[in-house]
Amino acid sequence: MAKASTIIHGYSERGMLNAIVHDLQRSDRCTQHLSRLLQLSKPDLQIPRNLISVEYLIEQSFSEFGSADLVVFFDTADNRKGYTVFVEAKVACHQKKWSIKTNELVKFQKKIDFLNSDTDASKRICNSDLFTQLFFKQLMVETVQKGENSHERLRGFGKEKEGSRISLGNNPVVKKAVERLEKHLDGVFYIALIPASEIELDSYLRSDLKVLKNTLREPISYLTWESISAFCKENPSDFPLTLNGFEYNGTQIFLNGVTASLRPGSKKQQQETGE
Repeated sequence: MAKASTIIHGYSERGMLNAIVHDLQRSDRCTQHLSRLLQLSKPDLQIPRNLISVEYLIEQSFSEFGSADLVVFFDTADNRKGYTVFVEAKVACHQKKWSIKTNELVKFQKKIDFLNSDTDASKRICNSDLFTQLFFKQLMVETVQKGENSHERLRGFGKEKEGSRISLGNNPVVKKAVERLEKHLDGVFYIALIPASEIELDSYLRSDLKVLKNTLREPISYLTWESISAFCKENPSDFPLTLNGFEYNGTQIFLNGVTASLRPGSKKQQQETGE
């Protein structure tokens, strides 16, 4: 009996991140491709090139510090130093226009203003915006670096009463992730993966995003779905799942998302390669 053909479609940002990680893991050029993808971020991440091992955690919970869309741990041949990259991703969700200022930055700035005000601390603003998620990962890393399990809760960043603490808790799987993080603190990097175009990102970096220098604990880099899509189209045989994901999700991912498959063997791919 012949084996039935199987196609896997991943939905939205989590489906896309799963596809990217699985394509990287299966590629003979996995570390080369990973390094190149990270170099597409702005500002460029200074990740050492002599990688000897890479480990991915997808949608890993860090208890009250929130879940990370993607965590990447690197080990290098340079005295066995370990590095960590946290990635938080946002997609366009079929919006006619996506702006990092109106969709993400304004929400985070409201929390910072609240933190520095005398407003009733029992009130709370939603914590799902991009910069709050990255901010919480930075607080979590500070906590782990100090060898502690909790951090003082900040006003406006949670439902609990003022004076309580944000905790990593006692979940055994969360503890596994924290133990891995403890071994990869020689350099910790943060990436915001966004549905903006490269032109829009350059504009954001010159204007709106400058205000974050005074609020975030550490600088972050920015990566666009547009640049990932372009890179994968340059290497179609190594990224079949990712290219299929861009086709399946269309403008759900970014507003100029691919509309025709470039996976190996597709009509579109054959036309572009002359096969």
